Amino acid sequence: MTSRPGSDSSRDPREVADGRSFVVDGLGAALVAQADLDAITALIQGLPTSALLHQLDAVVAALDNTDPVRARRRVGWLGRLTGRDLVARAQADPVEQRVRVALSLAQALAVELAAQLVKLQAAAGDLQRQLGLLDATVSDARACESADDRSLRRLVHLDLVATSWTATLAHVAMVRDHARRLIDRHEQVRDMLVPLWRQHAAASAAGTQLRADARPDRFTQLQRELRIGLASLHESAEVRPPQHTAPNASPKEPLP
Repeated sequence: MTSRPGSDSSRDPREVADGRSFVVDGLGAALVAQADLDAITALIQGLPTSALLHQLDAVVAALDNTDPVRARRRVGWLGRLTGRDLVARAQADPVEQRVRVALSLAQALAVELAAQLVKLQAAAGDLQRQLGLLDATVSDARACESADDRSLRRLVHLDLVATSWTATLAHVAMVRDHARRLIDRHEQVRDMLVPLWRQHAAASAAGTQLRADARPDRFTQLQRELRIGLASLHESAEVRPPQHTAPNASPKEPLP
């Protein structure tokens, strides 16, 4: 007897049991293939966070050189022993020029970083949606009580893939948080620290005092806060790339 198209008798017997569908070997393969984790890794590695942090350090270092005490600390005992601090003092003060150059470079890097974060957020959003679909697919498949042993191994494998994707998304969130804090530090340096330093320097050059609004203290306090903030960013700058490849669920179940 010829089976009607679409009837149960026209389906693969391996996919039917007691009115329920078996979990086939290729379950979730399309979703796994669509997940471009290499693109996410490339975006993370291409973020100019280290370069921006270096330029902010250069600004803070240049401003520290206007403070004789901090300048001597930066030179160190070896520099003082070799007379490097005396040579530096004898040269024309290039602080303003160095600050301008570092700020200009930092501004370009901050703009680039913000643009790259938009792309990274979009890529992470795509992966998050794929993870939701994969979780739903696995949940639906687990409802099939008649799944065989091979199908169960496939489900375990997909669980490991989902765990890997979750770790990748957590890593992306950490990288984005670090980058946003770095952009905030850049704005503080550009909009607060450098203008305050220029006001303080102008008042000192004129031989006058700033108005009694504690601005010199505010400048010193802001320097300290930014120095601490940059130090914390240095500590979190070296982040290991996420592990994208999930281990095999069993020797018989290769990664798709």
